Amino acid sequence: MKRSQRIGPARELAARQERKAVQDLGHQLERLKQASQRLEELLNWEREYATRQQQGVATISQLHSHRQFMLELGRAIEAQRVLTQEAEQSVASARASWQSRQAQHAAVSRVIERCEATERRADDRREQQTLDEFHLARWTHERKP
Repeated sequence: MKRSQRIGPARELAARQERKAVQDLGHQLERLKQASQRLEELLNWEREYATRQQQGVATISQLHSHRQFMLELGRAIEAQRVLTQEAEQSVASARASWQSRQAQHAAVSRVIERCEATERRADDRREQQTLDEFHLARWTHERKP
């Protein structure tokens, strides 16, 4: 078995690992998108309720309820910011992993391609040597009286 065939499974493994890393990156990007959208929704609610506050509140009870709600909304926004930052870090990590797997796959592929080129050159030399020997034997046979 040729060397390129023996190490061929390494290329397949590297390709599988790269595909898995791409899928993980896609998952992390989707998670970040959802976290960012949720944060934007919360910020929009905060702006909307702040605008309502400026329009005036009828009673002390309503003012107290509004302030309490705004405090809770602020906590939710802060928690969502943390989740969004964590998602951003996960994306960065998944991207680095994918780039590493991609580089590994490319490196293994280059090694196999070099092996195949070396094997082709060796095959070509053997074939040329066989042809040379055949022609020499034929020429020697024709030259005999």
